[in-house]
Parts: sequence; C-alpha cells; structure tokens
Amino acid sequence: MTKELRGYLADRLAAARERKGWLSPDGQAVYLYGSICIACYFSPDGDVIFEDYDVEADEVRYHRSGRERIAAIALALRKHPLLRELLPVRTEEATDCLACGGQGFRDLGTVKALPALLGVLWVGVDGAGPD
Repeated sequence: MTKELRGYLADRLAAARERKGWLSPDGQAVYLYGSICIACYFSPDGDVIFEDYDVEADEVRYHRSGRERIAAIALALRKHPLLRELLPVRTEEATDCLACGGQGFRDLGTVKALPALLGVLWVGVDGAGPD
C-alpha cells in the first residue's frame, strides 16, 4: 500500500472518530455502507470487514471475503479513487467484462448495477473474474 493511501485511510479514520455512527463497533474501521442487517467497514490497513446480523440466530457476525472485498472497493471508488490500488491487477491477456463492456456498472435505467465481475471491468485468461 502506498504511503499516500495509508495516510488517506488514517485521515478517514480520524475524521470518522468525530462523527457518531461512522466507526465499526471496535472503533478501528470506518463505516463504508450498510443496509438492513449488514454493514461494511474499511480499516486503515486496507482491510474490508463485513458485519451482518443473523436474524434466526440473533447474533452479529464479522467476516472477510475476497469477492465481497473487491465489490466494496469497486463501489467506493467513486468517492475514494485512491482505493483503486487495492484492486487486483489486470493482466494483458484479460478481456473486458461482457456484462458491463468494461465500464464497471450496468445501466439499468434508474439504477446502475455492479456486474458479476464486481466492478473490476475485466475477465482473466481462464474466463473467471477475480476471486
């Protein structure tokens, strides 16, 4: 991770500490997005932590996932372009994603949807998107 990105993430964490509800429960990561029963946080070291609430078990779970991490970073790029360096590197052999034509999002009229390739815009030689 570049020094610039590390500083940017540290600054985001410091700013979040000044705002109620913008930190993870442990206070070590910045809120990125959330919905009913789920939240996503970025840590200053570039990690992405997902928090979800299992209604049936009545418990909160924390996890990390490679594919969800990529999607979270891709979604955050519009407001936080420095995060691009955390995405997988595109190889020369990779082709544009057919779902989005290499644009990152599919236009569905009133909304833009993240395709199966998670906003990375390309397909690897083996035909699979990043894992």
